[in-house]
Amino acid sequence: MAKRLMMATAAALLATVSGAYAGTEAVTVSYGAYIENNSNSSYKPTINTSSPFLASPTVENLTPNTQTATSTFLEVSPASGPSSLGTVTGSVLVNFTVAGPSGSTVTGVTSSGGNTATYSGGTINVSGYYDIDYGTNPQTDCITWSSTSCTTNTSNTSGVVSSTPNDTILVTFSNTETLAINLYNWTDWTMQPGISFDLDPVTATVPEPASIALFGSALVGLFMIGRRRQGRAATTTQA
Repeated sequence: MAKRLMMATAAALLATVSGAYAGTEAVTVSYGAYIENNSNSSYKPTINTSSPFLASPTVENLTPNTQTATSTFLEVSPASGPSSLGTVTGSVLVNFTVAGPSGSTVTGVTSSGGNTATYSGGTINVSGYYDIDYGTNPQTDCITWSSTSCTTNTSNTSGVVSSTPNDTILVTFSNTETLAINLYNWTDWTMQPGISFDLDPVTATVPEPASIALFGSALVGLFMIGRRRQGRAATTTQA
C-alpha cells in the first residue's frame, strides 16, 4: 500500500511540473485614445485605432514569461500645416481596461517609465507626449511614453518604432499574476507607436520545477529499492 502511495505521489508531482508551466492564458485588453493639451487647436492631430491596428478589445493568448511581438496599436496623424507653424506639442491619453486570466481582476498598477500611470474605476490611464515640427523639411514628429519631451528624427521619413520598451505598465491581478504592458516610442511622420505584452504567472504557490522533479525521482528510486529488497527476500525464502 505504501509503495502504491509513493508511486501515485511521484506521478502527481511530475505531472505538476509539466502542467504548471505549459499552455497559454487569455488576457482581454481594451483601449481608447484621445488628444489632450494640443498647443494649437487649429492643427490638432487625429487618432486612428481601426484596422490594421490592434483591435479593441483584443484577446491575447499569452504564453507565460514570453513577450509577444511588438504590434502597432494606434496611429496619431498630424494635421497638414505650413512651415511657419514651427512646433506643435501636446499629449495623447490612452485608457486601458484589462481582464486577467480566468476572470481575475486588476488589484494594482505601476509604471517603470518617467510617465506615471494611474488606475481609477477599473481604467488604467497613460499619457504620451508628442512633438510635431512643421519647420523642418521634411516635417517630422515624435511620441514618447517615458518623458515630457522627445526629439524628432530628420534622417528617416518612414517612421521608426523603438526596439526596446520605453515604458512598462505593470498590472497586478487578483490571482497574483502580473501583466507587463510595454509601450514603445516613435519618431517621424504619422506616429504609430508599438505595444507588446508579457505575462508573469503565479509563482508563489507553485514549487520550483527542479525541486519537484528531484523529489519525484527520489520517490521513484525508493520504490525501486523496495522492489529489489522484496525480490531478494523472496529469493532467500525460496532457497
